Amino acid sequence: MEMNRFDIYRELWTKSRTAFAEEQNIEFNDLKGWEYNGEICID
Repeated sequence: MEMNRFDIYRELWTKSRTAFAEEQNIEFNDLKGWEYNGEICID
């Protein structure tokens, strides 16, 4: 199954966000506000 560009971006964003949370000792759930109905909101 091929991934479109958005799916690839979403995967990279999720991994980067998780790594950032770990580096800053932030709970991953604290960053859930970046998502809305499963879509990424960056503004």
